[in-house]
Amino acid sequence: MVIQQKYINRLSKKLPIVLKWGKKKIHIGEIEFLKDGSLVFKSKFHGSLDYGETIEFGNANLIKNQFLNTPSDNVREIGKGFHISLHPAKENKPAVMHFREHYPGKILYRCEFDWFPVLKSFKLIHMFTMPLDICSVTEKKATIEKCISPGYKDSLELIVDIFPTETKQHHPYLNSIEIWGTCPEYRVRISIMPSKQRTAALIYWQER
Repeated sequence: MVIQQKYINRLSKKLPIVLKWGKKKIHIGEIEFLKDGSLVFKSKFHGSLDYGETIEFGNANLIKNQFLNTPSDNVREIGKGFHISLHPAKENKPAVMHFREHYPGKILYRCEFDWFPVLKSFKLIHMFTMPLDICSVTEKKATIEKCISPGYKDSLELIVDIFPTETKQHHPYLNSIEIWGTCPEYRVRISIMPSKQRTAALIYWQER
């Protein structure tokens, strides 16, 4: 087992995801809760000189509660990373999901769906990092320690799930480390596990 079982539960407006990997630290990203109920997940692991600052992204099919890795819809150079966000409905504006380059970058994907309030759990994204040995490193303080073997150099798989606050059963993924973020309206689980393959940076979501 490359990643040990570990559970972290933090109540925070911003929740950084900085993994300690041997003597290095990799800032995968962070989640942020906004005052209006919005959720923002930001990536931070881009910047490989070997693979280039690109990410593959697109829709996928959800079968038996798992996203199937489908051929990417797009390949995009995103030197500063990306973020994916959920926004509740406002006045005459519907509830939406955005996938975009970090501000002031472009919105690359937009989808309207009624997610707020969160009445049942759903998967927001399924993501793969680049192989750890070519990910950008950081000097930031690690928030997850001793969970990745220094000898593991392949990609990590990351899944973001959204739950109603009162959910009792969360059904963890095999060999995953869980990071939880909580706000008054819902809970967010970030599950990280070894993918045991070397992939490009990839993110996909259920077609709605």
